[in-house]
Amino acid sequence: MSTVPSQPTPETLEQVVEDALAKYAVTGVWRREPPLTAALLVELKLAFATQAISTVGGARVLFDCYDFIGGEEKIYGDIGILVKLTLSPGKTLIGFTSLEAKRSYAESGKEKYAEIRFDQLKRHREATRHHHVLLYSQTPVPLKSGGNPVRALVVPTDLVIELHTRTAAIEASGVRFAAQFERYLLGHDLDFAGDVVKEAKAGAKPYRHLIAAHISYAHAVQLSLAEIIPNPAVYHSIGSELDPPQNPIRPSRGPDEPNAPSARPLPTLKPKGPSQGIPR
Repeated sequence: MSTVPSQPTPETLEQVVEDALAKYAVTGVWRREPPLTAALLVELKLAFATQAISTVGGARVLFDCYDFIGGEEKIYGDIGILVKLTLSPGKTLIGFTSLEAKRSYAESGKEKYAEIRFDQLKRHREATRHHHVLLYSQTPVPLKSGGNPVRALVVPTDLVIELHTRTAAIEASGVRFAAQFERYLLGHDLDFAGDVVKEAKAGAKPYRHLIAAHISYAHAVQLSLAEIIPNPAVYHSIGSELDPPQNPIRPSRGPDEPNAPSARPLPTLKPKGPSQGIPR
């Protein structure tokens, strides 16, 4: 895991994600997107715990990651994002959006992002304003915006649907993970409608994972997630469920990776109890 400085930034958060993807790219975790996303969120939680992140204009950010505790048939998407934005004392907004994650395929004969389903993305676009697709690439992707190539990039869902391709061509419209994350923290690409936020907190249409973040530009305001903690009957905090590592993830030994190294063991997550009924 990367060493996190005493005042982490969105860029150091991105570095944790990039280091994790580089590690898991040669293991069996990459074979399915759900455990890959879960592994990334565990890495983020272990790296940052409850540290405040410094960002644009000296603002501070506190976030937590949550897992859905119900069944797969109730899932509405991969990652929901709740942002509490404090612009000044007494002026706070709460917005919501979501991401659908797709990993790349290394197998020959398949399009790079073969898991993309356009009917699914259209449903997500109708359900969530400013919906985006989070792409995981096994090999670093150079971006038009410059900087180091990245394995995690974000593309607007509208563009993915209009381009109607599952090939690497969609990467040309992508931005780096840190850039999109910072847009959320600035209040961009969020839906501030009260019913949408209420529904997201209640878990009425739950996501496999949920990130809750409070960003404050008012230094006198204490960072707190109290207003945006999701329904505990629907989600549990990854941080509250981490156990010491139990079983290492065994690498997949495909034809192109005969000596793939082992990944660091992942902490196991203990569910708090049976899932409650989720309204659809």
